[in-house]
Amino acid sequence: MLLDLIQKDNNFNTLYHELTSKNELIVHGLTNSAKSFILANIFKRLNKHLIFIVNNHHEALTYYREIKNLLGESFSVSNFP
Repeated sequence: MLLDLIQKDNNFNTLYHELTSKNELIVHGLTNSAKSFILANIFKRLNKHLIFIVNNHHEALTYYREIKNLLGESFSVSNFP
C-alpha cells in the first residue's frame, strides 16, 4: 500500500520525529496530494487527533476526501465547516 511505502521514507521519518518532539510543526513546500499523503501517514502512525486548517471549504473537502480514501473506513476523518 502507498501509505506503507511513505512511512519507510527517510524524509517522512525526519518529519515524523520533528512532529512528535514538538507540540506544533509548520511544514512548507508540499503541493496538492502530497499534503494528504503526509497527513494520512502521520495520523496513522500517531494514532492521535490532528487538526488541519485550510483556506476555504472547497480545499477542505478535497483534503477530506483524499485523506478518507487513503485511510479507509478503519479511521475516523471529519470535516468541520
